[in-house]
Amino acid sequence: LNGLFNISQYYTQEPITNKQLFAPVQEFMQMPIEAKDFDVNSNVIKLYQSLLRTEFSAKRTDAVLISDLDRLEYINRVFKTEDNTSLYLQALEQLIQQQGNNPYIVEALYKLAQFYYRPSYSYLRPDAPNTQNKQNYAEALDICNKGIRQFPKYFRIDILKQLARQITQTNVSYTIEPNVYPGQTQDIKLTFKNLSNISITLYKVDETTLEYLDVNKKTTKLEKVSTHTFRLPKQLYPQ
Repeated sequence: LNGLFNISQYYTQEPITNKQLFAPVQEFMQMPIEAKDFDVNSNVIKLYQSLLRTEFSAKRTDAVLISDLDRLEYINRVFKTEDNTSLYLQALEQLIQQQGNNPYIVEALYKLAQFYYRPSYSYLRPDAPNTQNKQNYAEALDICNKGIRQFPKYFRIDILKQLARQITQTNVSYTIEPNVYPGQTQDIKLTFKNLSNISITLYKVDETTLEYLDVNKKTTKLEKVSTHTFRLPKQLYPQ
């Protein structure tokens, strides 16, 4: 394969645009694929076809599933149309439906959950971003939990468990203006996820300017001014 990719630097490559390449494995194995001698992507796809045929003939069901998943991922990467991502997701969902009782389908569930969880996925659905992100994150978590319940003893089930923890973990960050002059207000920009409330405590530096600038001191003298607690809408997506 390295030799093929080196060749691609010197020969014009045909764009991959045939949507049928995302077809289910049975159809993919039978379809004619034209691959010119120095056309890298088409030759790689043809290699996947040959590999799948060999594994299917040997009745290696698990190997067929994993190779088919790799095939779909590769085609998604080299496909040159605007709807490649939606075609890839449809193919993943169809594969999961067809192979739903095979423990190795956890690998496909993981890839599908990743797509729903990543923030950039929202561009595929142009309606209200916050609402859609909420649905996507919830769907990703649901995919993880279903896989964990169905195949708890799968040897790589931790990939779903780790992603579920990542989706549900609490996160908070803030930004403030470094300098605020007397009479001005201090704006705090808060970004949070999966958090129902937050407390903010304000302190005043109780030191003279010389004391504050002393590099040899161990701690800064602070005087508590006030504490404010705010209730937040607890959601899986960042707000």
